Amino acid sequence: MLVLTRKKGEEIIILGNIKITVAEIKNGRVKLAIDAPKSVSVNRAEIMSKVKEFNLKASGDENTEIISAQIELKSLLESKVRLGSSDKEYEGSKEASQ
Repeated sequence: MLVLTRKKGEEIIILGNIKITVAEIKNGRVKLAIDAPKSVSVNRAEIMSKVKEFNLKASGDENTEIISAQIELKSLLESKVRLGSSDKEYEGSKEASQ
C-alpha cells in the first residue's frame, strides 16, 4: 500500500486519467474530489460491502447469513479503523441506526 501526504488543493493522479484532489480538511475529516472516466467505478468501501452482501442474499446461498455477518463485521471494523472512531462513537452510531 502506498501512503501519501497531501494538503488541501493538492492532487494525486492514478493511471494518468484519474485525479484525486484534497478538497477540504475540516474537523478531522478529509473531503476528496475524484475526477475519473465514466468507465471507472468509484465507490466508498462500505457501499461495496453492502452491494456484495445484497448479491449474496439474492443468490440464495445456504451460508448467506454467516457470510453476511462476516461482511458486516468487516465493514464496521474497516470504517472504525479508517475513521479512527472510538468505541463510544461506534456504540452511539450503532444505537442511532437501530
